[in-house]
Amino acid sequence: MHQAIVRFNIMAMIIICVVMPVPAAVADTDPAQWEKGMTEPIRKVVVRAPVSGVVDNIPIEEGDAVKKGQLLVSMKNEMEKLDLERKKLMWKDKTRVNSTRVRAKILKEMYKNNKSLYQQSGSISEEELRKSELQYQKAKSQLKRLELQERKERIEYDIAVQRLNKKKIRAPFSGVVSEIAVETGAHCKPHQAMLHLLNPEKCVLVCNVKGAKAAKVQVGDNVELQVYSGGEWLDKKGTIVYKAPMVHSASGLVKLKARFDNGNNQIIPGVKGRMLLQ
Repeated sequence: MHQAIVRFNIMAMIIICVVMPVPAAVADTDPAQWEKGMTEPIRKVVVRAPVSGVVDNIPIEEGDAVKKGQLLVSMKNEMEKLDLERKKLMWKDKTRVNSTRVRAKILKEMYKNNKSLYQQSGSISEEELRKSELQYQKAKSQLKRLELQERKERIEYDIAVQRLNKKKIRAPFSGVVSEIAVETGAHCKPHQAMLHLLNPEKCVLVCNVKGAKAAKVQVGDNVELQVYSGGEWLDKKGTIVYKAPMVHSASGLVKLKARFDNGNNQIIPGVKGRMLLQ
């Protein structure tokens, strides 16, 4: 009887092992096949001051989502506004060019009439004709000079517009303000860091792997990823978007980048992750 019970228990365990699924922890992929790495946003930038100036207003805060073109920081711009207005007045003033254009037109008609009189009847002298021609040519040259000056004034006005616009720093792309490095009232030098902006919707997992494994991977390949977030590993589908063109001489490793979607902002860029390479 005892032997029958033992045989029954053994058969039952065999059936359980065959029928029941293997727990996920047991069926997990060999850890040696996972390459560890760190996540990064694809688009991240340090927004710097294009010109020197004093910070006048910062209408955003750290963590704010901003749209492309949205105002991030404005600097004092009273002098730039006055300069723009002055150059606008100079450019829009058409008094001299218009009067010279009318004068040149009148002198041209006078010269034509005098030339006709000289050729047909000789009622005016050659000296008077040349004097008339000289007056017309001088007016014509003056008009060209004024028209050229008008174009220069338009260019100066456009430059003033650009100078004024540089006092307003706008978002180069839609994203999230991760850090603000200046305060209202602070004086900024050209190229000084003002804030950090990133777009977390598209991220990459950056891994450094052995050359032998990297040799089997090509840009465009799809790979399985796992990203650690909220105390658990989350599965992600990735695509290789970068493979270093050479092996790092000191480590013998090759850098790989796999892009994955993070449209729901479930992953905070900067957390650890891993890439499955067979």
